[in-house]
Amino acid sequence: MSAVTRLLRGRRTGAARARRIDSRLVVGILLVVVSTAGGLMLFSAADHTVPVLAASRDLPAGHVVAAGDIHVTRVRVDDGTLRGLVRGARGQTIVGRVLLAPITGDGLIAASAIGRERLNQRELTVPITSEHALGGSLRVGDRVDVLATFAKGGKDARTLTVAHQAQVIDTVHTKGILGEGSG
Repeated sequence: MSAVTRLLRGRRTGAARARRIDSRLVVGILLVVVSTAGGLMLFSAADHTVPVLAASRDLPAGHVVAAGDIHVTRVRVDDGTLRGLVRGARGQTIVGRVLLAPITGDGLIAASAIGRERLNQRELTVPITSEHALGGSLRVGDRVDVLATFAKGGKDARTLTVAHQAQVIDTVHTKGILGEGSG
């Protein structure tokens, strides 16, 4: 037998072997490849979270934000929602600014809830009864006009606006022996 004949037989034997590959083996390899690719895609999608700011405790409207009032948390939200939140990297930019709305503990901080730095603002107690406070429905964060009436009941009586768009910082409801007192 010549070397050429042996070489040709070797090729036939190899070709015959290639045709005899078990189809179950091919399907098994294909399943492993697809499973691995799917697992990698799932794993990479599992951490599409972004850092945003959250309140460390309940914070009322009008509160000046301090560093201890906020912390960074990771969330997975759609792009529209994310645009309205304060990103974690901006944490120091809101310190010293005033909250325009109350935020519950661990609540995410919306950009619209952050006002400017407190400039020349003062807190003032205005005692009023519940019936004069929108029937008792006045809430923290509400904006109100404060009116004062002078010479009430007289012919020179007049009412003036003493504070326009004042923000309610807190409300106190007291109950006396005979019922509700000032709110």
